[in-house]
Amino acid sequence: MTEALVIGRFQLVGNNHVDLFEQIIEHHWRRQKVDRLNVGIGVADEISARNPFSGTECWEMVKPIVQNAAARMEVPFQYRLIDDLNNPPHYADHVFEHFGIPENPITLFSSNPYTTDCFRGKDNCTIIPIEEHLELHATQLRALYARGIDISALVPPHIPSYLQHHERQRRIQKLTFDNPIPTVDIVIEYQDKLVIIKRKEKPLGYALVGGHIDPGESAEQAAVREAEEETGLQVQLTRLVGVYSKPGRDPRPGHRISIAYAGIGNGEIKPGSDAEKVILCDSNEVPALLFDHNQILNDYRTKKGQNL
Repeated sequence: MTEALVIGRFQLVGNNHVDLFEQIIEHHWRRQKVDRLNVGIGVADEISARNPFSGTECWEMVKPIVQNAAARMEVPFQYRLIDDLNNPPHYADHVFEHFGIPENPITLFSSNPYTTDCFRGKDNCTIIPIEEHLELHATQLRALYARGIDISALVPPHIPSYLQHHERQRRIQKLTFDNPIPTVDIVIEYQDKLVIIKRKEKPLGYALVGGHIDPGESAEQAAVREAEEETGLQVQLTRLVGVYSKPGRDPRPGHRISIAYAGIGNGEIKPGSDAEKVILCDSNEVPALLFDHNQILNDYRTKKGQNL
């Protein structure tokens, strides 16, 4: 009997964990079949200053992925909560004792150098390296979530609803530095009009096009992306209007700093993303806007700004 073994903290399950089990499934069918899937949750069943989720909560998050993998591999599965043992020479035996499988051949699937080193050289243990296809891991996902950024595209479908529990949200907030959140806003000129959106997410009302800067992109790239996502327009940025950083400028949790641009829109308007609808206004007929967008618009009218 060959045992597959995966050990992880799973302190916020993301698409990287889905990819991990996809690689195990592929190995099982293409290279070497295993007889059982063992998942070790590498944290105790308690919440600590380092871990916002208990071991049981981590298992609840990863369980649907494990169930799906085991079903597709046609093998049973089991899991254990493995309290941390800061003793590398004995860690593998510590894990084996929790599962009760020291006599069976083990295939360890791991992308963690510490875990790999702990099991290297153990009798009947084969180590299969997991390729890191996705860059965002639990710590980064928690930081994004704590800052109010939508992570639904970065995690399995069941995770956003799991995180709706108030206590879990509070724990993630406590572990994350409460730094200001970078955003962009864009005053878009289109067919001699200004582009205004009516938001379909809270806070509701009219606003300039804008949104959060994603990891790995510049403010300019974020402005162009947000414009296309919300209006369907291809925007050429022309100048910097200003930087807006007053605390409380955004009623949502967190301190958001906005870098505001002006730009020319091209193409066909197609409301999307956060926009319920897109309206075109003369400069002097813009409705009252949310946030400090009326101030941004006034600065756009009266200040030359910095050409790009």
